[in-house]
Amino acid sequence: MNYPSVLLFLLISSINGVRVPKLYEIDLDAPPRERWNKVVEDHRDLIPGFVKVAQSYVPKHLLPIAFWIAGELNRFFPYEYEEEIRGIAKASGLALGHVVSMNILYDILAFDRKQ
Repeated sequence: MNYPSVLLFLLISSINGVRVPKLYEIDLDAPPRERWNKVVEDHRDLIPGFVKVAQSYVPKHLLPIAFWIAGELNRFFPYEYEEEIRGIAKASGLALGHVVSMNILYDILAFDRKQ
């Protein structure tokens, strides 16, 4: 699963209102940390709202621990995903743990329980 693309899908789809997402072509020959810079830049205005929604799923007193654990989990991802997530964190200004936790949250919420 391509975790960074999942995160970006969440960033686009979680905000109220109708907004047709722009189609992006991601250059897989580019360094992994740079691949998603344009997408993050174009959706920078959506990031605070998404972070607020994502944080609402975790009790406030557990957020620091959850983000720390999520940041540590990143090193267990395949190399390219790990680097892409680090690039998204840098480009967005979010802490690594925030970006990883949002990817994990998406995986949990997107799980199709009917299958």
